[in-house]
Amino acid sequence: MHRQNVIAAGLLSSIGTVTLNGVAPGGEVSVTLRSSDTGKATVPPTVTVPEGTNSATFVITTLTGRLGGGKNPVTITWAAAA
Repeated sequence: MHRQNVIAAGLLSSIGTVTLNGVAPGGEVSVTLRSSDTGKATVPPTVTVPEGTNSATFVITTLTGRLGGGKNPVTITWAAAA
């Protein structure tokens, strides 16, 4: 599985992408998302990579006025749900 970290730095909202090394096996792959600072940026708790595809997108919502002018970026990480 390919791990992609997305940095949110001053945008009102943006799109993140989870990309697997190959297509999702039979069924689907549930991926857990985490923001390093939910006071500045939030993501949904999970995103689903549909069967037969290798990626899924999700919305990163930043809270205006709380990013510190981009001096303290927020890191979004993900891992395949168990």
